[in-house]
Amino acid sequence: MAEIKKCISDTVNQYNLSNTNTGEETELSVNPHIFWELLKCTIRGKTISYTSYLKKKSQREESELEQQLNISQNRYALHPDQELKTEIQNIEESLKTLREKKME
Repeated sequence: MAEIKKCISDTVNQYNLSNTNTGEETELSVNPHIFWELLKCTIRGKTISYTSYLKKKSQREESELEQQLNISQNRYALHPDQELKTEIQNIEESLKTLREKKME
C-alpha cells in the first residue's frame, strides 16, 4: 500500500506545474484524462512487478522445502529416528500449506 501511495505521489509531482504541496488543487502539465491513464499504467506496472516478486519468492520457498524434504528422507532411510520423522512431517505440512495457498 505504501508503494502505491508513493507511486501516486511521485506521478503527481512529475506532472505538477505549481510544484507546491499547499493542499490547493494541483495544476497538471498534461490533460487530466491523459494523467489518469498515465497513473493507471504506473500503478499497473508496480502491481505486476510486486506480484512477480511474490511468485518467485513462493517458488523459491517451495523448492527449498522440497530439497529439505529429500535430504531428511534420505537421512531417515539410512538412520530411522523419531526426530527425523517429525522433521519430515513438519516439512510435508509446510509444503502442503504453501501449495494450498498457491491453489487459491
